[in-house]
Amino acid sequence: MLEELQLERSGRPLHIYMNGDSTIRQQKNFLCSLLQPGFMHGYWPLDNTALTDQKESTCYNEALRVRITFIDNSCCDPERLAYLARNDTSSLPAWRPAAPCSTQQGPGTQATAPAAASTAAPLATGEGLACGHGAGPGPQLGAGLGDAANDTTLVVYLNCGLHLLQMGSARLFECLPQQYHYEAAISNMSRAAGELYPGSLQVFMTTNKICESQFRALYGDTIRRLTSQPEQALAECVRLSNTDLIAGPLKGNLEALRAACRDGLFVGASTRLLRKRMLAALAVERQQGRNDPEVVDGYAITASQCWASQLHDGRHFPFLVPLQALRAACRDGLFVGASTRLLRKRMLAALAVERQQGRNDPEVVDGYAITASQCWASQLHDGRHFPFLVSMVTD
Repeated sequence: MLEELQLERSGRPLHIYMNGDSTIRQQKNFLCSLLQPGFMHGYWPLDNTALTDQKESTCYNEALRVRITFIDNSCCDPERLAYLARNDTSSLPAWRPAAPCSTQQGPGTQATAPAAASTAAPLATGEGLACGHGAGPGPQLGAGLGDAANDTTLVVYLNCGLHLLQMGSARLFECLPQQYHYEAAISNMSRAAGELYPGSLQVFMTTNKICESQFRALYGDTIRRLTSQPEQALAECVRLSNTDLIAGPLKGNLEALRAACRDGLFVGASTRLLRKRMLAALAVERQQGRNDPEVVDGYAITASQCWASQLHDGRHFPFLVPLQALRAACRDGLFVGASTRLLRKRMLAALAVERQQGRNDPEVVDGYAITASQCWASQLHDGRHFPFLVSMVTD
């Protein structure tokens, strides 16, 4: 698939810059295992416990001119997103600034908090993080006008979700403010990507469905207790979270803490809600003309697929990782019908208007996201039905 992709792109350098949690790291491991033999050091490429100590890593295939870079960024932090711009000094295909980036944010570094959270400190955006881009060492995004064969396409691939959830004392919040301000966190990452890496293509992945039915031992016992006693669970979460370390600027804001705890339980319903909130935030970005992010619908791909997640886990789906990773690699839609891709975009825009105007609140099963880059699953002479993927659209 990657060979075909590069043939269609006339071999132009491609760099996929991944920021996210372990579900994104899984996709990095899968792609790097294909691109760079030996990258996994003997681990199974789809093992979500492999290479967890690598908070920043990269791989490259010189023949294909494809590079993958991964940054552990579980809380959608624009400072972590800036890692490539600030630290990459290799000669591999990459976006590259002309001068070192500042390590301090400029004066416009705060996003406006939602009205309901007026007492909370707003989240940091990418404003003030952007670096110059132009004549620097090595290949760079947007360089070589008139030399299209050497232009580097940078795809910025982003997700945060699982670490915005909690399970009482068994799993405390890691990113509580981002849970409460999720729409702002997603918008901030989109804007930061546009400022840090101008001309790049953006792809966001919705968070995998959580299959709490797969939980056992501590997680299983805890979820059963918390879901059977919702009021006590909410009070416990607020009590445990109301600290400087966990709540940060939201400490003492009991309304905000209750909302984060209510929406942030480590179950499938919460990841479904995160998906809805992410799609809404990205729709606003498109409507306001700031960015045009695409979506890999991790939730749609994993919904109703609990068979593909192991016991005791329930949030990683190793057998479905190729569906997610190859969809991100094909950001420009080369392996899918351009017309159906456009129909998808128009449908999502129309449904976003319905929600904003309060007429209806439609959900989406993203058939395009599920079938994109999966032509193997459609029979010869057909090309539009995918019998092996039908079960994935039933949630």
